[in-house]
Amino acid sequence: MKYPAIEKYMADHNLSLREFARRCDIPSSTMCRLLNG
Repeated sequence: MKYPAIEKYMADHNLSLREFARRCDIPSSTMCRLLNG
């Protein structure tokens, strides 16, 4: 993943990518595309 801060946040809060995307109010597919470039 290109964003270690996001990765750390997800690990600290025990979030899955889908839960993190929901928390940010964006679709998980968009989040995946964003994080993977």
